[in-house]
Amino acid sequence: MSQPVAMKKPVMPQLINKRKAAEILGRSAATLKRWRAEGVGPNWIEVQGRVSYDVNVLLEYIQKNTRVASVRAAMEDKYYWYDFTVRGQRYRGSTNETKAAKTAKIGGLKLAQRIENTDPLPKKPPVLLEFSQRFLEWLDNVKCEDKTKA
Repeated sequence: MSQPVAMKKPVMPQLINKRKAAEILGRSAATLKRWRAEGVGPNWIEVQGRVSYDVNVLLEYIQKNTRVASVRAAMEDKYYWYDFTVRGQRYRGSTNETKAAKTAKIGGLKLAQRIENTDPLPKKPPVLLEFSQRFLEWLDNVKCEDKTKA
C-alpha cells in the first residue's frame, strides 16, 4: 500500500519594484539595470516589461555575498580564504585547504608575515629571497668614498 505524498505549498514571492530593491541592496536603480544587462547581481522577475525583485532572493544574494574578515569559506567552492588589511593594503587569497583548523594556521602565518614584513611561506625561490636579503644588508654596511654623498 503506497503512502500519500505530502506536497509543499509553493511560497508566494514578495515582489518589490526596482527602486525598493536598490534601497535594500544599498545601490542605485541604475546599477541594478546595468547588472541585469551584464547578467550579474540578484535574479529578477520581468512580467510584461516590468522588472520586480523577490525580497527572499535579495536576502539570499546579500547573505551569499557577505564577506567576513580574517578567514572565510567561499560559498561556491569548499576552500577557505584569508582576507585582511595591514597598513592600508588588502591581502587575500586561497589557502587551498578544506579544514578550518589548518586554514586558521595558514591565515595566521600570512597575517604575521605581512605585519612583520617577513615571509614564512615564501612564493619566490629561496635563493632569490636570500640574495635580496644579503644585498640589502650589504647596502646598509657599505662604506662610501670621502667625497661621496650618502
